[in-house]
Amino acid sequence: MSFDQVKWAEGTSEHTAAAVNGLIGEIPVVGTVGGSLIDSLKYEWVEGVKDEAEEQGKQESSKNFAAGVEGTNELFDAWGRERNVGGDPAFTHAKNEAGEGFTSGRDAARAHLKP
Repeated sequence: MSFDQVKWAEGTSEHTAAAVNGLIGEIPVVGTVGGSLIDSLKYEWVEGVKDEAEEQGKQESSKNFAAGVEGTNELFDAWGRERNVGGDPAFTHAKNEAGEGFTSGRDAARAHLKP
């Protein structure tokens, strides 16, 4: 689910609630209670859509992170095999630092992209 779908859900819920509230608002006693119920249902539905979008984003982010770390490790492993330095402690340290750099860079980018 995307940001566009969340915006659609928010707009749809507002217009639907306004229309239904306009109709039931004319009914004495029921109008006030019904309007409150409609507003509550609208809120719950929009929150559900937002939660679903956030969960989907987290899953996609996790997959992308795993692929990035795996790609970084594969790159280092191939380089190490070509130079026959795979067991060298300096190589292991460099590979670990590359992983840390990938994670730090990703976290920094996420912090700057948050609204």
